[in-house]
Amino acid sequence: MAVSFLLCLFFLCVPVAARVHRPFPQEVDYSRIYQVSEHTPSEVVATYYSRWKDAYLMEYEFTNGAYENSGRGYVLQAETNPSDVSGLGETISQSEAHGWAMIITVLMAGEERQAREIFDGLYRVFRNWSCKEHDDLMSWAVPLDGDLSSDRRLPSATDGDMDVAYALLLAHEQWGEEVLKGLISPIKRLLFVLLQPLKKIISSMHRRSIPKRSFSPPWYWDKS
Repeated sequence: MAVSFLLCLFFLCVPVAARVHRPFPQEVDYSRIYQVSEHTPSEVVATYYSRWKDAYLMEYEFTNGAYENSGRGYVLQAETNPSDVSGLGETISQSEAHGWAMIITVLMAGEERQAREIFDGLYRVFRNWSCKEHDDLMSWAVPLDGDLSSDRRLPSATDGDMDVAYALLLAHEQWGEEVLKGLISPIKRLLFVLLQPLKKIISSMHRRSIPKRSFSPPWYWDKS
């Protein structure tokens, strides 16, 4: 009996040879809870995702990036502070929204046929719009005009970088280690695999945002 159980567990754990390893939907079907009669939860999510994508996701052309002189990617339109605290003029998005867009795109793979293309475009903007403290973190606001010159870089937002790091973990599970191949200049890296930038992001956030003997970033709760 134990051997049969282990064999079943083994075959359940063996990944299916498919481009998308965990396609949408991922919910578990529970038989003893309230069920939505008219539409399944996955149908509701798919419908809302389609509306969200049409309303907020947009192509983004940029120049003077950290790794590319010019390029095209994706950003998520998000409300910004009207007082222009960024100093960039008109902005179109924030790093928190950008990270959430990356997470959502990975989770919707299978339903969204362009998931890889969209994710790669979001990641491309993330890599080219570094913050002023570290090349592996993202400036917290994204300029509308697409000029990503180094003298316009802003501080990072820790929660935005954490969202991106989580999205990279999900992407690694969804598409494998070559998900980011080809996004960085061959001069810098011949093959840029996922775990390298992920480790850098987490390490950079730790060094910059969380001082010794502290459980929070220095700007939070009056340096508690």
